[in-house]
Amino acid sequence: MAADPLRGATLKYQWATKHVHEVGRLAFFFVQDRGNYSVIAEPNPASPDELLVKIKMNAVPDDLYLTMGDALYNLRSALDLLACGLPRLKGKSNNGIYFPICDSKTEFEKPEAQRKIRKLTPDARKFIERCQPYKGGDDDLYFLHRLNIRDKHKSLVPSRPHIGIPGPIKHEGLNPAKIFTPSLWNAADQTITVASVGPSVDTEVKMPLVITFDEPGVFEGEPIYLVLLKFLKTVTRIVESARQEFYP
Repeated sequence: MAADPLRGATLKYQWATKHVHEVGRLAFFFVQDRGNYSVIAEPNPASPDELLVKIKMNAVPDDLYLTMGDALYNLRSALDLLACGLPRLKGKSNNGIYFPICDSKTEFEKPEAQRKIRKLTPDARKFIERCQPYKGGDDDLYFLHRLNIRDKHKSLVPSRPHIGIPGPIKHEGLNPAKIFTPSLWNAADQTITVASVGPSVDTEVKMPLVITFDEPGVFEGEPIYLVLLKFLKTVTRIVESARQEFYP
């Protein structure tokens, strides 16, 4: 039996699965460790009878950034290997073939993007068109592409630790109406202002923290693990749909 031309795409998303879950593990144990942050209460200049509750964070571990970059790279690579595998189904060359992901539908329809799939059969091109790989189409594909480019060519993703607080914090003395949503991140002193309370606060309280993206316009404030799971689900669906349609 001939070698599976879609095997590379499958292996890539399967390998990315391990990285995605490792990101989740690293993120979970980091925020669960009470030694990685301290809770500070300071006078609120805008309300003398209340205190500002701040969280002073340790640096997010480098392993988390690097593992997230590995996940993004392998998911994006799975799509390119999928595109390269499609012409091989017909015994044709895959030189110059890529899975195009564009800033808009208009950009996707331009010759520059279309050249990346010009060697594909009409059915294969229609398959990629149905994926809507552009902003305003399948945004998960677009943002996966954008984050992967940043990680490879600009800086690690996210560039700064950004900790989010999902839902209200419940403990004695806190008024839910005074919770800051989103929490206010101060990169200069690595603190997050989360609430205004009064007249006292338990600084030993364990905060329900998650690590979130800090990239403006790209899932900002959303938990990185959940976003990576979305990317993984999208890429897996596309690869397996192609397999079912072209290589059952």
